[in-house]
This record gives sequence, structure tokens and C-alpha cells, in this order.
Amino acid sequence: MVLTDRQLLPADGLRIPRYSTLVCRNRTSAPVDIHIGSVACGTCETVFGFEPDGDGAQAMQIAPGAIATLCFHDIGSFPISVHTGSGDQRNTIVVEEAR
Repeated sequence: MVLTDRQLLPADGLRIPRYSTLVCRNRTSAPVDIHIGSVACGTCETVFGFEPDGDGAQAMQIAPGAIATLCFHDIGSFPISVHTGSGDQRNTIVVEEAR
């Protein structure tokens, strides 16, 4: 998922297979905060830049040009919100069984 000044999230949500790693790259001109709710995994070696916050995982101010990654072990729908100084966007990540 690439975050730009024109688009913070995919318009129709994001569908990924179970055990995928989501890579978020900030291509905006300002820091970006990402919050993904109810994520079961947060301790894998593929997690980078996300910290537990009680109900999910949160990326703390991904700097312009930087990345953060998070893996998904459980099937389900996970709310995601992206916050920038110029706006917010909310959507859902749907994790499906690998085919």
C-alpha cells in the first residue's frame, strides 16, 4: 500500500490472503499515522514500525519516504484509518484464506 498526497488508501478496501505482510510506504510530504484495529499478530519478524496499543496495532508517524510492515495471521475484517495533517481516511482490510 503506497500512501500519496492524492490517495491515502485504496478506494474499495484491501483484500489480502492470510499470512500476508502489508507494507505501507509514505510518499506524502508529511508524517502519517496508521491505526489498524484488532490485529492478532504483532510479534513476527515481519512487523516493522507498528506498536501494540490495546485493541490493535498502530504505526507511529511514518516519516515521508519511510515504510512500516504488519503481518496478518487471522482471517477477518480489520478496520484501518490513516491520519495526516491534511485529512483522514478509513477503510477495511479483508484477510481471506489463501487460495
